[in-house]
Amino acid sequence: MAIKVNSLTTKNISVVSDASNEYLYITNALSRTDSKIPLNNLITTFESVGTGKSLVSTATSLNRHVIKSLEQDASGIITVGAGSSVITVGIDQTQIDLSKCKNTTTPFLSTINLTTNVGATVLPTANGGTNKSSAYVVGDIVYASATDTLAGLADIATGNALISGGIGVAPSWGKIALGTHVSGTLSVGNGGTGATSHTSKGVLLGNNTGAVTTTNAGGTNGTVLIGNASGSPQFGAITSPDSTITFTTGAGALGLSTKITTLENASGTAGLVCDSSGNLISQADATLAYKRPIVNVASGTYNPTAAQSGSIFTLNLAGGITVTLPAAAAGLTYEFHIGTTFSGTLTINAASSADTLQGAIYMGTGLVKNDSADNTDNHGYASPAAADHQYVADADTKGRLLGTRLKYTAITDAIWLVEGFAITDGAIATPWT
Repeated sequence: MAIKVNSLTTKNISVVSDASNEYLYITNALSRTDSKIPLNNLITTFESVGTGKSLVSTATSLNRHVIKSLEQDASGIITVGAGSSVITVGIDQTQIDLSKCKNTTTPFLSTINLTTNVGATVLPTANGGTNKSSAYVVGDIVYASATDTLAGLADIATGNALISGGIGVAPSWGKIALGTHVSGTLSVGNGGTGATSHTSKGVLLGNNTGAVTTTNAGGTNGTVLIGNASGSPQFGAITSPDSTITFTTGAGALGLSTKITTLENASGTAGLVCDSSGNLISQADATLAYKRPIVNVASGTYNPTAAQSGSIFTLNLAGGITVTLPAAAAGLTYEFHIGTTFSGTLTINAASSADTLQGAIYMGTGLVKNDSADNTDNHGYASPAAADHQYVADADTKGRLLGTRLKYTAITDAIWLVEGFAITDGAIATPWT
């Protein structure tokens, strides 16, 4: 038998506790049995389970709950996995297509449009890439070798710099050329002068670490660079306060000569005077001491020089000596002394046959005896003929023995005046030829 329920009204239950005293009456249509069910038995509590995130947290109200299932993305990018208490959501990176990464309402990567080049192995330079698939070498520098090509400039030895090749030309490594690759003024500390200009024809002067300076130009012929204790050296002329030194100047030349007419002793008194004729005259009872040079000749040939004029030559080679005089010049004088008796020939030649001999020498044994063995044939004078220019002593009778003394004086530029004596043995014979 059914139970009549009267005056049914709407019951608002906001929380679970409000249903603890409320019942729902129901009738079984077959058995006609009535039953009542507490409302709190009809409320299901949703709770979080496992370590993942539940779709519905614990319910605290009787509001309507709609539960929907998670499905895998149709494109295959988003994946869904379900366990006993955990739902797993992931992304399959192999399914991502950048060409679809944009939204017509809100841009998402909409400014990146690599088109079909995205799938290429190497991104070309036309699409912002390097077009290079090989690895870079440490130290290489990337540069544009063409309008659409990047290349690597290989590194080189330490100490080289990157140098521009000019517009449209590849750069290169190399040394910095100070004449073309630097600007400004190269300082002294870097090997430069620190100066941008110098005095024309001046001489550079060091200035410690400061800029190099220059002297005056030295614009007068014959001037020289002269030190200055209080400043920089300068070009100046050399002077002779007493006019004893004269100067002959030219472009890049300075000739000096002396014009000394008086020599003074240590006390300042004139000791030697050169007169207007060039004669040297001793003064105030001064004694003029003079030592002539002595030259030992022990070689087979000998050629006296003009600078040896006035010397005495002692001849010491028994096997023979040939002496050749310089060209006759008025005033030259040479004296020869035989210091070793010759067994070979002593020859004294003029420079050429154009220089002839004049004068005479005395020839003999060196001691005039009054006995018959020492007759007049063993003594006498020997004069050269007009064209003679040689003295040839190839025998004892011609004057080649120890003690012989011969003096040659040039009285012109072509004539030698000879004098002296020749020590002989036996009847004398002329040595001139």
